[in-house]
Amino acid sequence: TAIFAFGTFGSKILSFIMVFFYSRAMATDEFGTLDIIINSGSLLLPICMLGIQNALIRFGLDNKHKKSDVFTVGIISVLLGFAVLTIASPLIIQVQDLKIYIFFLYAHVLMSSFRHICSYFVRALGKSKLYAADGIFTTFVTCTLTLIFLIPLKMGIRGYLLAIILADLCSVIFLSFKARLWQYIKFKGLSPKLIKQMLLFSLPLIPTSLLWWVVNVSDRFFVQ
Repeated sequence: TAIFAFGTFGSKILSFIMVFFYSRAMATDEFGTLDIIINSGSLLLPICMLGIQNALIRFGLDNKHKKSDVFTVGIISVLLGFAVLTIASPLIIQVQDLKIYIFFLYAHVLMSSFRHICSYFVRALGKSKLYAADGIFTTFVTCTLTLIFLIPLKMGIRGYLLAIILADLCSVIFLSFKARLWQYIKFKGLSPKLIKQMLLFSLPLIPTSLLWWVVNVSDRFFVQ
């Protein structure tokens, strides 16, 4: 618990401090648009992941199941969820702010999904220190890239989104090499029964994530 607390608090406090720089590097309307994009990503994320991150913990900690099967189901779920989002893109671009930045939004959701898959699976493997270290590492990379893209390069919203996407990519690479995650991707001999069990466990949890989004964020869209 202490390790998780350190990793979470360290990244949160650094993100809080960075708001000082973000708010001065972007105009007020840019900051408002960015808020809509990021919160749209938080809405699309559970759909893209099909809620499978919850099943990764549940089944990954259960020694009755192969770790490789659990991780592979997680990868497949993200690909399926992203395919659904791609089909739904004509609906999503009806929001004017999202239409302009749709590529960055989708790249953000996809990379964030893979990062969640990797970090949750690392927790299921019992690598708590690696999980905490990744939280601090990813926050540091995000802050560094954001400052570079916003201040010297003056890339605005695109720079901020690109920084998040690249930071998530760095996190996936970091976790993959540290935990050798590629050895857990095995499509051959994958248990259909496990796929069904994991999806039955995770899909009912999607509405929970969506409704929390409604409670916490939806008012900003009404104001917009």
